[in-house]
Amino acid sequence: MRFVGANGSGTLAHLTIVEPHKHIKAIHNAILLDGGAEDRDSEMAKNWVGSVEEYTFSEKNGVTELLVSMTIYPEWEKMFSNDWPKALAALKDLCEEK
Repeated sequence: MRFVGANGSGTLAHLTIVEPHKHIKAIHNAILLDGGAEDRDSEMAKNWVGSVEEYTFSEKNGVTELLVSMTIYPEWEKMFSNDWPKALAALKDLCEEK
């Protein structure tokens, strides 16, 4: 699966688990450069390839709870600490739109 921005940059991941409405697991295997070219060999890519994201969905009192688990290299921790709260808030807004 390609996760990309407007310029084609982002990440390429292999979905190893897809249980609809329950669980998704993605293992990253490349960084996508501007235009979408795959990078697996740069120093930045070597510190990204192999990162894992897992999303587990459950229902609690009629409300969906999302648990996000990530296994990443320390070099990415600051970015995710800053960006994930914003991304998850946007996801929540999209999911709750009526």
